Amino acid sequence: FSLNDGEIAAILGNNGAGKSTLLKCLLGILPCKTGTVYIDNSDISKMTPLEISRCAAFVPQKENAPRIGVYESVLLGRKPHMRFGPSLQDKEIAEQIIERMGLSQMRGRNVCDLSGGEFQKIMIARAICQQPKILLLDEPTSNLDSLNEAVILHSLAEERANKTVVLVSHRASTMRIADTTYSVENGRMS
Repeated sequence: FSLNDGEIAAILGNNGAGKSTLLKCLLGILPCKTGTVYIDNSDISKMTPLEISRCAAFVPQKENAPRIGVYESVLLGRKPHMRFGPSLQDKEIAEQIIERMGLSQMRGRNVCDLSGGEFQKIMIARAICQQPKILLLDEPTSNLDSLNEAVILHSLAEERANKTVVLVSHRASTMRIADTTYSVENGRMS
């Protein structure tokens, strides 16, 4: 399959169907058994991890909460673009993302003290802060209440102007922002 710039694709399927595996193959985290993944005509198997991280960001289904602050966690999204540390521009981008995603009230908190839903929002903010061309999200709204789910889906819809978004979900609500919907069953996509 192929996706166009600015497209939002939802990948749906039952547990164990292969949705998360597909995302990991798209990033080169897992090797493809068949086929090749290209980003802008570049074969990802020939790209370095740094090159991949400059054009693609991934929010996994589960991640351990680090013992760092919310601001620092979001700022980590800029790491692929840093040379010796965060620049003023990196800091400004992180601040803008925190503000735009309504996370200002959490700014001074430690990430490991957040609820599952709050932590999920921070991980999505970090990925957006990375400013990738492609944003891959595995169950991005699974820990969120309906209000926060709406905020995240709205933020992702806004991102379509700057990037391609691929999201794996069990929730039908994610389909309302998707341009294309794929189904995965028994490791096959349709």
